[in-house]
Amino acid sequence: MTRSRPRGRADMLAQRPGPWGLCAPCRPLLLLQGLLLLRAPAGLLGEETRRVGAPGGAGTGKGEGLLGGAVRGLRPPPVAGLASRGRVRAGVALCPLRSRAPGRPARAACSHSSEREWGWTRLLVSLEVIPARTDPLVNLLHIRAVGANSTIHYLWSSLGPPAVLVVGTDTPHSVLRVNRSSLLSPAPEGSVAVLPADSVRFSSALLFPRLFEFESANSSESEDGSPGKPYSPYPLADFSWEDVNSTLDPTKLSAVFQGRLSRDPSGTFANGSLAFKVQAFSASGHPAHLPRLLHTADTSQLELVLSGVVPRGNHSLFGLEVAAPALDSECPQLKQQKSIDDEYCPTVFQLDQLLWHSPPEGFLQWRPVAFSQKQPTWKTALPCQVTPPGPALATQLPQSPIIRAFFGSSVNFCTFNLTFGDSTGPAYGDQRYLSWSAILGVGVPPVESFSPLALGIMAMVLGAPGLLLVGGGLGLLLLRHRRYSAYESIN
Repeated sequence: MTRSRPRGRADMLAQRPGPWGLCAPCRPLLLLQGLLLLRAPAGLLGEETRRVGAPGGAGTGKGEGLLGGAVRGLRPPPVAGLASRGRVRAGVALCPLRSRAPGRPARAACSHSSEREWGWTRLLVSLEVIPARTDPLVNLLHIRAVGANSTIHYLWSSLGPPAVLVVGTDTPHSVLRVNRSSLLSPAPEGSVAVLPADSVRFSSALLFPRLFEFESANSSESEDGSPGKPYSPYPLADFSWEDVNSTLDPTKLSAVFQGRLSRDPSGTFANGSLAFKVQAFSASGHPAHLPRLLHTADTSQLELVLSGVVPRGNHSLFGLEVAAPALDSECPQLKQQKSIDDEYCPTVFQLDQLLWHSPPEGFLQWRPVAFSQKQPTWKTALPCQVTPPGPALATQLPQSPIIRAFFGSSVNFCTFNLTFGDSTGPAYGDQRYLSWSAILGVGVPPVESFSPLALGIMAMVLGAPGLLLVGGGLGLLLLRHRRYSAYESIN
């Protein structure tokens, strides 16, 4: 009879369950699995990865821009002024009343901040409407993204033509100052500032002066490269814009600037409108609808929507004029980035980018595609053409009060045009709907990582031939070895 040896203390400890109900020999496997998950690239684990200590399911991604990897592992000090503007905790938005001036009724502060935490890193993104005392329809929307050692300010405005001011600073304590009375005056210089002034590391703006319309029914007219016969453009400075407070969505950190032509004797905009949908983000990821541009928590998304406007031609194409200040007398560079992964936007393998300086300090990024239905699919996609940026005189463009207030009156501009659709494909008039999206940010543009589907296809395509070669070689060696091993010597 075999006697079992007595169990020692080491054996007992080895079989004792750990704090997670696992025995000690299993703990190294669990630790190895956790390390592999943490070290995996973003594309292998989906859109939001490395969710270590992230309440609410926030995640990080690649291409964090100015607030990206440099701030990971640090906790910023509290930012003065934001605590009193309303916060979101456990999904509840708290909007306290603003301090009121004598004789004025108190009004709710139209602000929202979303606070996310990754490990030791905290990023706070807030969105607020700056009220105007004289005109309630003067729309100023301020988005503020605060990191451990930097802040990005986006100021969207419908004063004059729609415009956005982008400012990046190297301190989490920078604030935006707006003198409303001076901003509405004929000389608004100096009425918009980011303080402290010596903390500003990047500043630029985008201006949207005009909406174009072309008749492209006759394809012979577009042989010279133009979209077609142009109609008189719509100056966006002549639009009247609705109160942005009515479209403010604190949950989604979004707002809509919706406008119509003020003087419209032909009734073109009677049942239609032009909208600039602005959205901020509290985490990295892709939207649910096309074109699914990669965003980070320090970027701002613009979606242009033209809906219900009566076209003036049988096959009308629309275009948008975009202007940007010439920084250091240089126009932004237009570059194309191509990829073999089209999972997020099928059949589109390209990204267009407008880059300020080299290496880039700011960017506007979009896919060269627009959509002609409210529920975008690749079947309703329209091609988007862009012209190279070129210098333009400031006198040729309508004045934007916020750009003039920040940069002064002597700033020079560079302009480029976007055209949606072509003479052979679908046109706006089929559904009377058009949408186009872009991402605006500071620093290096976000970079897409390969998705699990793309990685699996690449592994199959590249790995199958290698496996066949290795398997065939091993099979030949085995057959050859068996042939020689079966030989018996005569002697």
